[in-house]
This record gives sequence, structure tokens and C-alpha cells, in this order.
Amino acid sequence: MKVSKTAVLVLSALTCGAAIAAAPSSSVKLYGVLDTGVYAHHASNGQTIVEMASGITKGSRFGLEGQENLGNGYKVYFRLEQGFESDSGDAKDADSAFYRDSYMGVATPFGAFELGRTGALTAGTHGGIVGGMSPFGITWKEGALTKVFAGNIAARVNNMVKYESPELSGFKLYAQYSNGIDDDDVVSSQKNRYIALGATYRYKNLKLIAAFDNLFYNDSAVKTDAGVAAGKDLKDQRTYNIGGTYDFGDVRMYLGYQYGQNIKTPRQGDAKAIAAAKYDSKDSKASEGYDTNAVTLGTKIKLFGGELNGTFGYAHAKRDYQDSKADVYQAMLGYKYPISKRTYAYGAVGYIHGKSENTKLSKKVWKHTVERVNTRSFFMGLCHEF
Repeated sequence: MKVSKTAVLVLSALTCGAAIAAAPSSSVKLYGVLDTGVYAHHASNGQTIVEMASGITKGSRFGLEGQENLGNGYKVYFRLEQGFESDSGDAKDADSAFYRDSYMGVATPFGAFELGRTGALTAGTHGGIVGGMSPFGITWKEGALTKVFAGNIAARVNNMVKYESPELSGFKLYAQYSNGIDDDDVVSSQKNRYIALGATYRYKNLKLIAAFDNLFYNDSAVKTDAGVAAGKDLKDQRTYNIGGTYDFGDVRMYLGYQYGQNIKTPRQGDAKAIAAAKYDSKDSKASEGYDTNAVTLGTKIKLFGGELNGTFGYAHAKRDYQDSKADVYQAMLGYKYPISKRTYAYGAVGYIHGKSENTKLSKKVWKHTVERVNTRSFFMGLCHEF
């Protein structure tokens, strides 16, 4: 039933879009992406899996975007976007008609203002800037920046107010605030809030990126992404990100660094491979997060008519509770070849090495445990944009 509701809402939006397109001062377009490939991966603590996968290098999606020119440098615009699984046709999120993007904005000579659901600055989705520190952004499976960079927000945020300044002497400024990133049907004190500030700078072939974000936890018991009770009075978690790119012509270099404070679910390469931190609502120390340090180095090389991309990443996370530590090493090499202006083929090999350590008291004996997991992957596929 949820999927049918999504289909009805999408069909209504398409019908409205066709009607709006008739207005001379407005423009509306339908766009989308189909990305399907074969993905093979093996973890040293699991089985080898070969599967057809959707959205390997770009999330499969369709959407509507439009604008109306108001004159004198002002315009109103909107974006409605839904994701789907191209290998099965299933909606990415059956509870939402447009879970990827759903916002409207006003562009002025003084900057752009947006309201609704959109990507966080520290993500690599539409609206984010930190993903630009890696040639693979936040996709390409084991090559994703999110395998080493911690995330306050996985990708997108509800109830967002966003400002993006015009470019001035190479600088652009960004600001975001959400008064409730999750459910609207709760009292104000039980909402998790989010704020982010960022800046980019361009000078000739150099681009610099900086961003800070903070997740303000509500004052009631909350749950982690894994559904584990995390207790009350959690400390806010924040990340500091800095990096950039330099274009030498046929070669572009990428570099990024992140410092995270009180991170509840640090990246450990593969969430299924290494268990996330265990929280105990009765132990205040157990509710404290990790301090994390992560670095990424990447390159994009024009080769044989396509692009050869490579990345290496490392992250270290530590917290006092149970003397917990986690490390991850990441490496990926991928190639993308354009078949036409809208279609490209791709292939890649990736590797993740993860390690976690914990020391805890068990039956009056201190027990130190170490877990290591290696994940190897290969994939290839096609991506078409329309």
C-alpha cells in the first residue's frame, strides 16, 4: 500500500509538471539516472556474494525541477526527486514520494535560500560539498568517502533551511539549519536538530573546501542507526572537514581531512563486518562517542578517452569507554568510459581492511578482544542519464 501511495503522488507531480510547463515564464523538466551493474564482494568473515546492484556510481532516480523567472535577478525554483532500485523497480523509500530531494528556493542577487529536504553540506549528495574531496564522492561502493569519513547525517535532512551565497573573489559561503531532522509528529524537545557551515574557494586550478556540522541531540532517549538504545543527555556530535582539489590538466589530485568529536557510529569500513559501538543507557560513559581522525587521498587521470580514478583512505576512532578503538584502510581503483554524452560504462576493484579493539570486564577478568575483517570487491556496469 505504501508503494501505491508513492506511485499516486509521483503521477500527480508529473501531471502538475506538464501543466506548469505551459506557462511562458516557467520551465519544468523531467530528469533521471539509471545505474545498474554486477557487484561481487567477499568479506573474510562472511561469504562471497555476486549480485545485480542499482546505483553503484550514481543513485538511480527520477525527478522534476523547475523555475519561474521573476525578473531583476530573482527567480523561484523547486526540485522533487525520488530514488528507486533499477534492478527491481522498487522505490528506494516507499514511505516518501520524494525522499532524495523535496525543496523550493528563491534565488536573489544576494544568494539563494531553500526550504525543505535536501543534502547536508558534509555529504556528497545534491547540496553537499564535502564529497568533492574524493574522486568517488560518496558512491562507488568500497571507494565511497563515507567508508572513512564519519557522518553526523547520512545524506539528507528534513525541514532544512539553507543559504548559499553568490561567488565573490572565488569564495562561496553556505549555511544550513534543521529544526527537526526526523519525525515532525513529536514535541519540540524530542527533536534532533542540525546545523552546518561551509565555504569553498576557487583560484585558477585550485579548489578548497571547508565545512563544519553539529548534530544536537534531543533530551529524551534516542536510538542509533542500528536501533540500539543510546540513553539520555547525549553529547552533541560534530565534524570538522577541510580539503580540496588541484587540476593539473590531465591529472586532478584530491585531498581531505576530517576530525570528529563524540561520533556515535564511526566509520569502520563495513558496518556489517565490524560491530558498531555498544551503548548502555545505564552507563553514562557508554553513551559517549568516539573521537575520529580520517584522511583521504585521490586522483583522477584522463586515460584512453575515459577517466582512471583512484583513492586511498585511512580512519582511526577512539573512545575511553572499554578502551575502544577502530581503524580502517581503504583502497579503490576504478575506470569510467563515456559511450555517449549521457551514458558511460564503469568498472572498479576495491579493498577495505577494518580492525576494532575493546577491553571490558567479564566475570571479574579484563578481556581484550580484537577483530579484523578484510573486504574485497569488484563491479562493473552502465549508467545512463536523461
